[in-house]
Amino acid sequence: MSRELKSLLEDRDKKIPEAKTALAKLWRQILRDHNVGPARWNQLVQEFFRSKYSRTAKNTKDIGQDRNNLSRAIAKDDVSWYNFMRALMILRPITIKIDITLTWRNNKATVHTVEIRNPVAELDATPVETADKGDAEDDESRDEE
Repeated sequence: MSRELKSLLEDRDKKIPEAKTALAKLWRQILRDHNVGPARWNQLVQEFFRSKYSRTAKNTKDIGQDRNNLSRAIAKDDVSWYNFMRALMILRPITIKIDITLTWRNNKATVHTVEIRNPVAELDATPVETADKGDAEDDESRDEE
């Protein structure tokens, strides 16, 4: 894990104020809201890169290189769509639903939605939302805030 990512994951607020783009802020909010720390992220990433869903060659050198590249990319203050989506898949939600609301000059709003099924959710390990309290906070307690 890169130093930058470790620092970000150890930070209580996941360094949200330092993010420069909407995707970076959104990614960090997800990490904060699900209390993803270095140990949990490392476990998820290792399982992903060893799975059939990773396009990485299944040797230690290539897995390590791709894991480090992803770690550096998602720790940046600006995150690309490609890396954002990869990182979301690694968290293992069943689906990813993206809603964009556009408000026009006439005050009308239109909502545009895409829903993506996440094949990585099929991995055996515990997904983020049901992780132990020691590494991930219960979602219900966040919903009540």
